[in-house]
Amino acid sequence: MKILIVSLSNRGGGAARAVHNLTTSLHCSNIDFSLILFEGEKVYDSTIKLLDSRIYNFIFKLKNKLVNVFLSFFRNPTGDFRSINIFPSLLLNCINKSDADIVHLHWIGAEMISLKQIGMINKPIVWTLHDGWIFNGAEHINPNEFKPYINLSPNWMIDKFIRFRKKKFLADKPIIFTTPSRWLNDQYELSYFNKAISSCRVIPNLINKKEWIGIDKSKAKNKFELPLDKKCILFGANNADTSINKGFSFFKFLLDQLPTEEYCFLVVGNKYEIKSPENDIVCIGQVTTIERMIEAYSAADICLIPSLSENLPYVAIESILCKTPVLAFNTGGMKDVIKHKVNGYLVEKYDKDDLICGVKYLVAQKFEYDISKTLESYDESKVLTQYIDLYEEIIQSK
Repeated sequence: MKILIVSLSNRGGGAARAVHNLTTSLHCSNIDFSLILFEGEKVYDSTIKLLDSRIYNFIFKLKNKLVNVFLSFFRNPTGDFRSINIFPSLLLNCINKSDADIVHLHWIGAEMISLKQIGMINKPIVWTLHDGWIFNGAEHINPNEFKPYINLSPNWMIDKFIRFRKKKFLADKPIIFTTPSRWLNDQYELSYFNKAISSCRVIPNLINKKEWIGIDKSKAKNKFELPLDKKCILFGANNADTSINKGFSFFKFLLDQLPTEEYCFLVVGNKYEIKSPENDIVCIGQVTTIERMIEAYSAADICLIPSLSENLPYVAIESILCKTPVLAFNTGGMKDVIKHKVNGYLVEKYDKDDLICGVKYLVAQKFEYDISKTLESYDESKVLTQYIDLYEEIIQSK
């Protein structure tokens, strides 16, 4: 059995980290695999980085610039990334000429391969969904998810065009989808895919739970020079203040509403410092090591994830493993990992009053029990077994 894993990257966001964790587990279990990346780190000898070729790198960037110019003529209601996957690429050749038994796709937007070429892949396909792009038009995040808080609608022209192409080339393609959340599985059930040919199953994200162990809270707060007599709220996201989806407005709401003598804030991942003369805010920017992120989770009394639409972020899982409860809206896949009033608080969708109630509830709890025990289904060996069983099932049926 040989698996070919395809992803934009194995370093960076949630999808890339899922690829890194999966390949690490496959390597440790002596499962034969190869990896095709466009960006990221060449960890294994069997890794192919297509953008190492200067010519292909130039072509890839040119295609995306052309797409960006084209999309600029169409309103982008969410401001988030869009993919139309209309240009062909060398990736199809790499997949079809490989000696792999199965191709396992992950995040493949941004003109990595055209929709038509996905339909031409001649190997059994497993496709792990990290967002709802395959069910939307060009949007990776459907603006309809933001309603009724924000009444946004996708641009119907480009949306209809890309949906038509997806249905044309993929609806009758035998694909086995996997997703870490029941939310995306439900979207699959309502989608255009031929359910007699394709299927979808829920498999949690892989994570090495032994790596995510919290440290003493006082020591962690001292590392960031946070006041020990205040409750700390952790807020982390890339470009949090520019993405509508990351819920920055709700973070600002808490800044304004919570008493400054009782609360402080730790911001991770944002490129720019967030300043407030009235509040204690520490911005530490991008974090590149597990050790530093563990310190951040441990310093916090609450991990705030106010996203308007979210599949199932690693941040929630990691925070709970470090025994810091999570405050998030009851939207997307968040309820798969957050057990209300057990390891966190699920806020009624976009309800600011309930958001305040959630903060007060969580800071009042002592959480003397091990809240990380609520993540038994995320055990690395259990999740890997599900993937190996799936691979073997496909090979046997073939």
